[in-house]
Parts: sequence; C-alpha cells; structure tokens
Amino acid sequence: MLNLGNTLHFINRVDETNCGDKVCCPLIYYFDFFKKYHIQRHDIRFIDYDSIAPTDVVILGGGGLFDYSEAINRAINKLLDIGAAVIAWSPGLNTHTEYDGAFKTKINFDKFIKINLRDYDNHYGLPYLPDVTCKLADIKKEYTVKRKYGAACHKDYPIKALEIYDQITNNSDADDILRFVGESEIIFTNSFHIAYWSMLMGKKTVCVNSFSSKFLTYKYKPEYCDTDKDELSECVKRAKSYDIISECIKANDCYFEQVKEIIENKLTPVSGGKSDFAHITTEAVLRERIRETQTLDGDVLVSQLFINDGTGYFEEKKRAAINNVWGDDECFVRFDISGYPNIKELRFDPTEGKFCKLEIISAATESGSVELIPEAAVKSGNFDVFLNTDPQYFISSVCRTFLKIKFRICLLSNFDFEQNIREYVKSQKNNTEKLFNDIKQKNHIIDSQNSKLSEQGTIIESQSSKLNEQDSIIDSQNAKLNEQSTIIDSLNVKLNEQSSIIDSQNEKLNEQSLIIDNQNETNKNLNDAIRHKISEIEVCGNRIETFLEEIHEKSSAIDSVQQQLEHTRNELNSLYNSRSWRITAPLRKIFSFFRRLLKGEKTV
Repeated sequence: MLNLGNTLHFINRVDETNCGDKVCCPLIYYFDFFKKYHIQRHDIRFIDYDSIAPTDVVILGGGGLFDYSEAINRAINKLLDIGAAVIAWSPGLNTHTEYDGAFKTKINFDKFIKINLRDYDNHYGLPYLPDVTCKLADIKKEYTVKRKYGAACHKDYPIKALEIYDQITNNSDADDILRFVGESEIIFTNSFHIAYWSMLMGKKTVCVNSFSSKFLTYKYKPEYCDTDKDELSECVKRAKSYDIISECIKANDCYFEQVKEIIENKLTPVSGGKSDFAHITTEAVLRERIRETQTLDGDVLVSQLFINDGTGYFEEKKRAAINNVWGDDECFVRFDISGYPNIKELRFDPTEGKFCKLEIISAATESGSVELIPEAAVKSGNFDVFLNTDPQYFISSVCRTFLKIKFRICLLSNFDFEQNIREYVKSQKNNTEKLFNDIKQKNHIIDSQNSKLSEQGTIIESQSSKLNEQDSIIDSQNAKLNEQSTIIDSLNVKLNEQSSIIDSQNEKLNEQSLIIDNQNETNKNLNDAIRHKISEIEVCGNRIETFLEEIHEKSSAIDSVQQQLEHTRNELNSLYNSRSWRITAPLRKIFSFFRRLLKGEKTV
C-alpha cells in the first residue's frame, strides 16, 4: 500500500511464446533506470486497473496494440480514463485482415501524455519511433553466412511456399532467431519483428503474405511478396539492404530521455526496488493466469479453431481469435485457414474453461453456409447448452480459405449449470419412463398382433394345403404342356425343313420367273418387230394391188386391142402365154400369200 500512487506500470502483451512480444518492452533495455521505482507489469488483455492510480505513470508498448481488436481498444481507453500519465512507447497499429471491420471503438489518442508509434506512415498522423528491440545486443554481432535463403515464419501463420527453405519460427528464443538471420543472406518472413531485425542487420528482406496492417508502415520498406501472384525470385531482385541500426538506437535513446524526465517529475524512487526483470515478468504472468479464470464483462473472449489434417487435433495446428468481448450481444470471428493444406475436419472452440450456452447465428466458408455440430450439449430454444466447460463444435464441410462465424454466448453460473444438469437428468428420466411406457404399450400391441398372426397362420396353412393341391394340378398340366411343347417343337422342326424346301423352290421359281420375264420381253420385242414388218408388208401389198389394178387395166386395153387386131391374135396369145401371164402369175401368188397370212391361214 506504500506504493499506491507511486508506481511505474509497463503494459504490453506478455506472451512467452511470441519472441517479438517477449522482448519489445522498454523495461528490458533501460532497466538500470526503471528499477529505481516500484514497477508492475500487466498483460494488455488483463490490466489490473485497481492497482493503477491517477498519480502513477504507465508506459504502453511495444507490440501491435492499436486497432487490433475491440477488447484491446476498450482496454486502452479504460486505462486512459484513470487519469494516470500514460506514455505510448512505439506501440503499433495491427489490424489483421481477418479482423478488419470487426471492432468499432476508437482509441482516445489525445489522452496520452506522450505518444510515438512504430508506424512511420500512420493514418492518425502520430509521430514515429522505431521499435525498441533495435537495442537487442545480438543484432550487432558478426555472423558467418551459411545459407543463401532463410525462412522465418510466424508461428500462427505457416507459409507453404517457404517449406523448401531452412526455417525458424517466432516462438524461438531471440538469440536463436538473430543467429539464424545473421547466417542467412536473404530472409523470407511474415513476422513483423523478424523482418525489422533482418533489415537492422543489413539483410535483404522479403515480407511474404503479410496478414496485417503492421507490415505496411515500416520507415524502411522490405520487399513485399504475395505467393499467389508474385515470383519469389523476382521479389528478391527488388529487395534492398539498409544501414539503419544506429538511427533506430539513437531515436530510442532520445525518447528515453524524454520519458525519464516525465517519470522523475511524477514518481519518487523507492529503496529495495525489484532488481530482477525476470521476477517482474513472472509476477505479470501469474496475475494473467489468475485473471484468465475470472471472466468479466469487457475481457477478451478467446476463440480457437483447431485444424485436423487427418492426424488429429493439436495445439500446433490451430488459429486463435481475440477480437470479441465478453458481455457483447453478438460475437464475430473470421479464421484464415489458407495456410493449412489437406484439411479433413475443423473444431471450433468458442471459449474454454467456462460454463456457457451458445447460439450460432451464422457460419460460412468460401463455398457457402456450413453446419456446426455441438458436442455434449442440449438444445434450449436457439441455444446450445453445454454440459461441460469445454464447448466444442465440429465442422465436417470442406473449408479451404476461411471460416467466419457469428454467435451469441452467455456465461452460466455454477447454479445455472447444475440446474441444467438436473433438468437434463430429469428430462432423460422422464424420457426413459415415457420410453418404458411406450415399450409396454407396444408390447401389448405386439401380443395382440401375435395372436392375430397365429390365427392368420392357421388360415395360411389351410390355404397352403390348397395351394399345394393346385400346385400338383399345375405340375401335371405343366408336364402335359411340356409334352405338347415337345410335339410342337418337332412340328416346328418339320415346318422349318419344309420352309427351307419352299424357300429353295421359291428361289428356283424366282429364277424361272426371271427367265420367263426375259423371254416375255424378248417375245414382246419380236412381236413389235413382226407388227412393224407386217405394217411394212401391208403397205407393200397395197402398192402391189394398185400395181395389179394398173396391170389389169392395161390387160383390158390389150384385150381390146386384140379384138381390134385379129390379125395379130396369134402373136398376142403367144405374148400372153409366154410373157404377160407368166409375169403376173408370180405377183398374184405373192399377193395371195400375204392375204392368207393376214387372215391367219397356213401357208405351204
């Protein structure tokens, strides 16, 4: 109590699993001065507001604290409302792509007594101060280069495209990370601090698949690469190296002098102060663990998405979301899972260690809406009431790039939880009794049906006997039918044989018909020729008759002449007998022949 109102507070993210957060507190680098005062560290998620007095001094930073989530922005404003002298020592803007637009609270920057951001080009127009980790001693060490390319990835954002290179993640110790960077000629990374350290060490640095606004506000820019669009080799060609470490250290040392003056004017040094930084940090971690079990309105609601790629669920394969606040009516999370190939199933843990009930308002992935299946929960209206302190939902639908969920969550007291259990057990008991009665009633119905079935069985047996008799008759008829079928088959064979003969005869008849047709055609042609000849002969006959008539007339004239010339009768008779008669006789014969031919009489 002696230090109430005379305490120097340091607030940032106290996370032992993230190297950048672990070493970005100014307390580490200027501890020889700060240890003169009573010191207390806080995790930004669980600030002990009751221990901060209006006369205290608070140093906020570093790390990406601003515009990261609704809960953090509210926590900062609540801190500023206490009235203490709050100094911002290079905290940063840090809006993740998946949380963009998920919070509404704006930070009251005008309430800071002094503020500098690690963001050079920030849209708030606030002054710039490089991140204080430039004072890490190992950054100035000389290292022997052992590899051309090194990949240093954020532990929560794996990059598939970098798996072919030597790797380290940001949950390693700072000295291991700096050694890895120093032994690499070119660094690929998606960690803010590792990219910063790489540039401080004069390395060509490529920022790969950046996922937050914090990567865009370095004063000295790395080269940026989106592996879905860009070729790493081309990005490497554009990457630059810098000599900036002295500038960054000098800026922080100057800022320290300004902060030092504020502290000396506000606080009184104490004797027997804490001389061990690790001890101060351990106290903060212990307070954080205690507060994590005490959920209050305004606290961060931590939701997690576990990824099963066929090997099960593990802590190493999960995404966390802290953009929601306990006490809000609606919560929203959006998980980027594009860095995890071969996803078989997902498990959504909206919170853990809490008795609660949830209503899933909506859930969707890149393919559309998906169903969340609760585990160990009972339905109460639209809410899933969980029967344990580890609420879980399973998603079996295919998800490849993102999953976004909107939900409501309400904490349950131990009494409410016990009541739910009792009601569940009672409902189960009632359901069991109802089920037993239903079974009893159904058994009675079954017995009645069995009796009817027995009667029907007797009838069926009688009918079966009749059916057997009918079957015998049918078998006898079938035998006769088989015999008849055999006879019919034999007749069909004969018919087929006869049909073959008939077909053969028909073929011959067809051949003969063809010959007859040819002969008929020939006869027709011959008849046509004969008719033509007859026509020609008739014409000749007409001409011959005409000729004969002329001859006859001449013969009459001759007879007349004979009468007149008796003295020449002998000569005319001789002439008639020797010439005229003989000349006409053949003609008369020919004419007679054709006349008989036209009348159809035989000719000799």
